Amino acid sequence: MKRAPVSVGERTRVAGRSRRSVENFHNASTTPSAVVAQAAPPRSTASEPVDIARPAPSDQHIPALRPPSATSSGTIIAGLCGLLIAIVAMRYSSLAAEYRTLVALAAAALPMITVDLYWYRVHRRDTTGLVWDQPWQISPARVATKLLGAAATLAAVAAPYIVLREYAQPFYRPYWSIVTTAGPWIAAALIPYVIWVDGRQRDPKDGLWHVGRLVLGAPEPGWRAVVSEHARGWAIKAFFLPLMSIYATSELDQLYIKGFALQEGFTYVKFYEFAWSLIFTFDVMFGTLGYALSLRAIDSHIRSAEPTPFGWIVTVICYQPFWGFMFASYLNHVAGPAWSAWLSDQPVLHALWGSTILLLMTIYGWATVSFGCRFSNLTHRGIITAGPYRFTKHPAYVSKNLAYWLIYVPWAATASASFGEAVRCCLLLLCVNGIYVLRAWTEERHLSRDPVYRQYASFIDRQGLFHWLQWWRLPRLDGEAAPRPAAAPVPHGRRHRASHT
Repeated sequence: MKRAPVSVGERTRVAGRSRRSVENFHNASTTPSAVVAQAAPPRSTASEPVDIARPAPSDQHIPALRPPSATSSGTIIAGLCGLLIAIVAMRYSSLAAEYRTLVALAAAALPMITVDLYWYRVHRRDTTGLVWDQPWQISPARVATKLLGAAATLAAVAAPYIVLREYAQPFYRPYWSIVTTAGPWIAAALIPYVIWVDGRQRDPKDGLWHVGRLVLGAPEPGWRAVVSEHARGWAIKAFFLPLMSIYATSELDQLYIKGFALQEGFTYVKFYEFAWSLIFTFDVMFGTLGYALSLRAIDSHIRSAEPTPFGWIVTVICYQPFWGFMFASYLNHVAGPAWSAWLSDQPVLHALWGSTILLLMTIYGWATVSFGCRFSNLTHRGIITAGPYRFTKHPAYVSKNLAYWLIYVPWAATASASFGEAVRCCLLLLCVNGIYVLRAWTEERHLSRDPVYRQYASFIDRQGLFHWLQWWRLPRLDGEAAPRPAAAPVPHGRRHRASHT
């Protein structure tokens, strides 16, 4: 008799440790139970032996093997080396801060793209949606529709920048300088890129094409879901790219200032400030690259964006302009002295305390760098399982929230205020920690639609740094037979720099 096909979990167990590329969960949307139900043999007579189809396995049958990371270590090392060389080379440069940022971004991006393409051959992954075993061919009409869709998309992105007064503030001037410098080059590269990708796509009717058809007044069936996904991805870019590029410009400028100050004479405070700027320079540089380089050709495109309003709310409130209002009006947990002033008369403890903060923030920055050019809030662009993600799903959130307690020392408010004020500051900081717990929860719920992430989560539950914790559970998705039995660690991570740090 013909047996029903094995489930996704069984195929994963057979594959073992094979180094196949990360699957695109869009191509694996059929659940194991659905596969069994569709292929189950018809009911036979009582005398005839029948192979009973296996029930859909629960997540406990997913092997505890860590899947390969979407970004390889060689790519990350290449980007770090390129960025570091550029920073050192521009040390005495007279370039404006915005131009130095562009040079640094290019110096990090080009080595990563080169290593990804020529060494790891990421463009050949199935998750790119590109076909290589067929001749390259395009449809001029389809390309024209996509270019129209691209123009409409860029116009929709530019509209809030023009209309909203927020983006006329001096805070955004570095971003506009970067856009006016790099924008024409990006626009010139857009047309040949769209033409090339169109000739290789497995399904060329992507978001740009559907937007183009919508502009022409002839939308295709199913356009709402595709255009919605496309709009969410570009909205994420439009909101976060200005912030990340401004942070990158500011941190690079501060890095040079702190470096020159350290040269004048070593003190621990000067070293701490320089190390802090260095960590965040690498952090926001890679963050900026992540938002700028969402390209199918290097498998860094957006596969899906956070679909729930709640997931968006708990993320964007951690960034300007929303965080300024939230902090001032509701979550101001700073009432006493900063940690440095609090421990100023105890130099040994001061150095140990500051070094612990730097260690935690190094883990935080390492989590961002581990994405390579795939970092982005609110999106799925490949599952990262290496670096600090080898130990926990949320290394950035864990390290950053621990560092908050060491930086703000809310209990120290008793030195300048009442005991009740110190308790209030501690509770408010716990509320800030709670926001990151919610971010972790929504990210896991989103990413768990990908079987690769579920396998990674199973690995962390059994072998992660916090595997002994039993209170955290992944929320059950619609259609799942049962939740994952093992508990997951502390909050998750695709980390992001919150403005209030």
